[in-house]
Amino acid sequence: MAWTIDWSESALADLEAIIAYIARDNQSAAESVGESLIAAVEQAAVFPEMGRIVPEKRASGVRELVVAPYRVFYMPVPARERIVVAHVWHAARGEPPIS
Repeated sequence: MAWTIDWSESALADLEAIIAYIARDNQSAAESVGESLIAAVEQAAVFPEMGRIVPEKRASGVRELVVAPYRVFYMPVPARERIVVAHVWHAARGEPPIS
């Protein structure tokens, strides 16, 4: 059974910015990228520990999924059976600030 997905405001803003940026040149590609990112998060809701633990954030339990060239940062919350998506980030930008 899939856990609940909570998209943070930052993650939603990241996703919208990515889609808008790609859509300036190719609407179809923008939709495809958006769908791929959302599908990865939905898969993580079924398998919350599928993403690797981000080494720099090991203590906080932050995990990431790579949907090249993007990184989806999320935190599983087992007690509530949910995942919290913190950021959707282009890999070339390094790591986003995650508290």
